[in-house]
Amino acid sequence: MAEPDADGNVINVTRAESHVAIVRFARPPSNYFSIPLLSALAGALEQVDADPDIHAIVLAAEGRNFCAGAELTQAHEKPEQIYAAAYRLFAIRKPIVAAVQGAAIGGGLGLTLIADFRVVAPSTRMAVNFVKIGIHPGFAITLLLPRVVGQQKAAELLYTGRRINGEEALRIGLADRLVEEGDLFDTALTLARQIAENAPLAVEATRATLRDGLLDDIRRQTDIEARKQNELSITDDFAEGILAVQERRAGNWKRR
Repeated sequence: MAEPDADGNVINVTRAESHVAIVRFARPPSNYFSIPLLSALAGALEQVDADPDIHAIVLAAEGRNFCAGAELTQAHEKPEQIYAAAYRLFAIRKPIVAAVQGAAIGGGLGLTLIADFRVVAPSTRMAVNFVKIGIHPGFAITLLLPRVVGQQKAAELLYTGRRINGEEALRIGLADRLVEEGDLFDTALTLARQIAENAPLAVEATRATLRDGLLDDIRRQTDIEARKQNELSITDDFAEGILAVQERRAGNWKRR
């Protein structure tokens, strides 16, 4: 892996045969995302996206968890700034396959949704747990999750904040491959190679058609999400939600 940057983020880009780039990121110990991490990751993906010799991308993370979400202590990071960085990730033109190990929670699950396909293990844990900390969902999850799993299942996951494993993720369509953890990366790479062996202009054009209008929708949706998050971030319930998560207990909500 490359050396950490000033913010402790590590981004490593390598090339596999068959026109596939591998982008790995790390922010030890749990890969909590931050604006510097998202910006660095976007920069790496943009470089790969501009390379005509690369036809598909594998997105992977070092460590036990893919991304455990936002670090709750980083309250100074405003939603608008986070989603400006995230928008660059959604704007990548080439197909992305994510290898998702361990936790992909909250915005960490949102990060998996920049990918076209997700490869998971039985031990993968996924949740959109925003309501458990008294905050509105973000990272365009309110738009993208229904597109992937359907409106009804997305509503259930968003309203309950419950955690699902790899088997359920596959069953509801949130994951595309279920393999043992030791096979996660190789399976993601195989899928990326299967994509990359096709005519790249045709693949990118097909992807663009499938996603027609999506970037505009993401911008509008994250504007709404950011506004709702800012409104809720000053409530007693949000403060209680953070404390409840840290103390591993249910929240004592006050509706204010």
